[in-house]
Amino acid sequence: MAASLKRVEGQAGFTLIEVLVAVMIMAIAMTVLLQIFSGGLKSSVVSKEYSIGILHAREKMEELLLLERLSPLTVSGAFEDGYTWQARIDLHDTMKDEGLGKGRVLSLFQISLNVYWQGRSGGKEVSLMTLTIAAPIDGNG
Repeated sequence: MAASLKRVEGQAGFTLIEVLVAVMIMAIAMTVLLQIFSGGLKSSVVSKEYSIGILHAREKMEELLLLERLSPLTVSGAFEDGYTWQARIDLHDTMKDEGLGKGRVLSLFQISLNVYWQGRSGGKEVSLMTLTIAAPIDGNG
């Protein structure tokens, strides 16, 4: 019986054990590669969501900065693609502009803007904050 397990001279090939080990190594390698690929796809989806959120936040912030006169308030709204936003305008400081002898009142406002959306793994948020000088609605000039 022991003689039948010996390799015959001149025959090349793999034993059943060698083939099974090779298949197991390939299966483990494929599993790891598929998990890496899946993680990359998830990361690209999250990146896209944040990019859209940042674009919406910048768009809304630009709209608020174009206003000539500001007053402290909180406003909110929604975009067509399911993203929502909330902006808060607070009076930060007031000063009198003496340049050119006009003596008008200027105010420093802080604008805080948050954009929200429901991502694949729960609620997400992007926040922007800036300061701007504007004539207040209830001010002179």
